[in-house]
Amino acid sequence: MSRSRSYIAHETGPESAMTEVALALAMGIFSIMVLAMISMGISPAESIPKTAEQDPQSIEALVVSGSKSQQDGTASLEQTDLIVVFHQGRFFNDRLKAISARSVSEKARAKNSRVILAIDSRASLEQVLEARRHFPTDNLIITRLDQAWIDRLSSEVKP
Repeated sequence: MSRSRSYIAHETGPESAMTEVALALAMGIFSIMVLAMISMGISPAESIPKTAEQDPQSIEALVVSGSKSQQDGTASLEQTDLIVVFHQGRFFNDRLKAISARSVSEKARAKNSRVILAIDSRASLEQVLEARRHFPTDNLIITRLDQAWIDRLSSEVKP
């Protein structure tokens, strides 16, 4: 009669210690591999574009898909750009005169120019999407108003 050895799931001994060490080494090597792959995907600091603070002719922007503008988070202002300020549910031009979103859209389409839609950074996503809905063009850039614009709007525009 041969004697059979039964294996217990929680066996203690030199075999289980070696298994634990091997698993720990495998996890460590895998972690290092993942970190190396992630670090290879990050571009060097020299290729990072200038921000709006560094370049006075550019604005921080959310470029709507399909726009001919840059996709890097900034856009340079052009002479043909139409600037629209959205404040308290109304649209204004850069001189803070009330305007119609439809007339701006028609003018942008006729001149093939971009619409720069400036919105308060405290606006909710719902308000941003509502403002966006009024401009059916793909050539739209959404940016946020800085504190100087917000102060000017507060003092010059009555609710």
